[in-house]
Amino acid sequence: MIEDNINRVITDFARAAERAEKSGFDGIELHGAHGYLIAQFLSPATNKREDKYRDWVIFLEDLIKEVRRIVSIPVGLRISVTESDPQGLTPELVARIVSRVENLLDYVHLSAGRDGPLGGSSSFYYQRPSYVEEAKVVRKATKLPLLLVGSVSTLEDAEKVLEVADAVVLGRQLLADPDWVIKVEKGLPIRPCIRCNQLCRLLSTREVRCDVNPELGWEILDLKRGEGEVKVIGGGVMGLEAARVLALRGFDVKLYEESDKLGGQINEIKGPWKKAEFERLIRYYEEELKRLGVKIYLGKEEREGDIIAVPKERQPEYKEYKGLKILVNSNLYAYQDCF
Repeated sequence: MIEDNINRVITDFARAAERAEKSGFDGIELHGAHGYLIAQFLSPATNKREDKYRDWVIFLEDLIKEVRRIVSIPVGLRISVTESDPQGLTPELVARIVSRVENLLDYVHLSAGRDGPLGGSSSFYYQRPSYVEEAKVVRKATKLPLLLVGSVSTLEDAEKVLEVADAVVLGRQLLADPDWVIKVEKGLPIRPCIRCNQLCRLLSTREVRCDVNPELGWEILDLKRGEGEVKVIGGGVMGLEAARVLALRGFDVKLYEESDKLGGQINEIKGPWKKAEFERLIRYYEEELKRLGVKIYLGKEEREGDIIAVPKERQPEYKEYKGLKILVNSNLYAYQDCF
């Protein structure tokens, strides 16, 4: 970017802020995280300029000042407290950046990650990220109100965040369960976000849906009350969700699962971290169906019912044969060495 382009972008930001204020918004948050333009100037991994903007913060300072000149509503900054990259932003660098611009801001919103490698909202299952320790470094450097996001989905997660931050930010978890706050207060089962990043990022249709919350985007549908007994065959996610909705509508629901546990194909997941995430969804259904009075029969091989919630296809099975791992899926056979 030549300097004329940089000035044009700053002007565009300011005009967008002006439109936001005129539209009645209460505040503006500048997105300086996740590898977007502001983050590209701030990160030493991406800012390789040799002019005055080699100083990572100058672009951000000029941008905030111009936005402040145009609007009177609060202005905050979202920034990645770490980019999971030794060449990128670290908590110590972020603390220095925030210290330089804190007199221009009303609050700081800490997230994590860059476009590569992925960070905070990554669907890679190795651990549930928590950036509390990184946030503590920034907390020491500023007195600004601090917000923190990062796979917060339980009350315990939120309480841990509040050890360092002034506010907890929920994103995808509120798509999975919009009543999170109410359910936390009342101690009700909460449908967890499993961080799969699928329908919530349905960029092909520009719609937001959720793999674990089929009601998202269809809230205006009126599910009529019913009565009588309904027999559901299958204790995988499909059967569990069917049983939940039927029970909410007033039916007397009986759920039959031929194995000795609920969850269906989720029980076959091998990766320990992914398995732990997905099993949280099954625990939610167990608690919720118990609360709704659904009668569950395990180890019952039933073939006839009102709703057959058994998938027509299933994921491949791995079997061992003479030192080889065999991938078996109806008419598909593949093999690989065990090494």
